[in-house]
Amino acid sequence: MAADSTWQIDEQWDVMQHSGATVYRQEISRGVYLNEGGWIKYDNVFRLAAERGITIVPYLYHLGGSISQGRVPSPGPGKNRCGCMR
Repeated sequence: MAADSTWQIDEQWDVMQHSGATVYRQEISRGVYLNEGGWIKYDNVFRLAAERGITIVPYLYHLGGSISQGRVPSPGPGKNRCGCMR
């Protein structure tokens, strides 16, 4: 997703829905979070999938550094794991 925004286009999700797909594996990159506006890109992907009944299975990873540097950041106080308000 970092290289392009193909999976942020409604029509791509429409094609997946029409194919009968119900699950999509999405790479979640710390680099996208840090360098491309936080969770906004991923929020859009999760919204587009949910609107079409497609479940996202996240694939989490980190690039280089120590384990503590590679952790995916938490959503912060007052939010649950999906970043939604409690």
